[in-house]
Amino acid sequence: MKELPKTENRKERPNPQYRISVRMTAIILYGLFIIGGLELGLRIALPGPEVKQSSLASTIHKKLNTAEENRQDLPMYLPRQGGECVREDKSRLHWNERFGFRSKTLDKRCVRTLFGSGKVRVVMLGGSTMANNGAANYLTTLDYYAFGQHEDIVSINLAEPGARLWNMVARFMEEVTDLKPDVVLFLNGGNEFAASLGGQPGDDVHWTMGARKRVEAPVMSLLDRALNQSRLAQVTLIGTGIFPSSRHIPNSIDLRLVDEDVDYYLRARESAEALCAHYQVKCLFILQPLAVLENAPTGNLGEIVQEDVKYFPHDREIFSRGYQLIRKVPGEHYLDASQLLENLPDAYIAVAHLSKVGNAALGKFLYSAVKKVLNQPAS
Repeated sequence: MKELPKTENRKERPNPQYRISVRMTAIILYGLFIIGGLELGLRIALPGPEVKQSSLASTIHKKLNTAEENRQDLPMYLPRQGGECVREDKSRLHWNERFGFRSKTLDKRCVRTLFGSGKVRVVMLGGSTMANNGAANYLTTLDYYAFGQHEDIVSINLAEPGARLWNMVARFMEEVTDLKPDVVLFLNGGNEFAASLGGQPGDDVHWTMGARKRVEAPVMSLLDRALNQSRLAQVTLIGTGIFPSSRHIPNSIDLRLVDEDVDYYLRARESAEALCAHYQVKCLFILQPLAVLENAPTGNLGEIVQEDVKYFPHDREIFSRGYQLIRKVPGEHYLDASQLLENLPDAYIAVAHLSKVGNAALGKFLYSAVKKVLNQPAS
């Protein structure tokens, strides 16, 4: 019998390319694990500004508001405050070629009917403070506190978050003059200084915060928005200035930029006054209160200011200088409400956004101002 040849009892050696592939996969998975851990850790240890601000606002609302005032299913404006005439859509960036960001669409036929039903017709213009950012429904809005209890006054609110006085003057020309209101209220101040956001004098807020990059560098804009979804990228790339994000705030500020922005504001005010005189409208220009300018912040206000300083370290310096220069150019129709909320507890939910306490105080101020400019007694 022939012996069968012996076969070697050995394992096949793996393909070298396979071994490299396994190692690369392991390295990638390990890297993703590290990045994911850092992302989660930073979100917990260093949450973004919107997280802390939202938490503070929620705490203040729970403390102050009734269940009815926190209801999301109630309208933001009653019919007498233009609730049936102004449609609002914040789902995406709507842009008007003349006055910039536009979340509100106006039905002029409806407004003419509304204005025909009241003795006093008021239009409210301004930024996010006048736009009632933070209010859940009409019960805690400026509009309701100012005019809700006075049936002789009808109003509409065309304020937009981020709007400067120039934006609102353009909207006044575009949409308001032919409605023939009795009084137009401009509430501004918080958006007048582009340097606060790292922009150049005269720049629109939304232009500074990303609209410019969308137009001039759309690919970089997409990358900017993608990186801003990651807390790790915000800290390591955007916060350090490695990536040129439109949301990066420089470490130092040239206060001459503030002076230029004041010039823009004052020119806008002069232009608006001339337009108001031409169209025979009583216009009031009101300098709004800001939390960073409060001299003795306590409680939640102290937390709000501390949180703002983390991300906008130059705000107090910028707004103090800007407001000081604006106050040096007084006028009959220029009202200073910047210190209206001084020492008033729980008046803010954010640097420029007011709680029901703040809105109640400012609403009373607006009502008195309207009555005074019309030479009517306040009830």
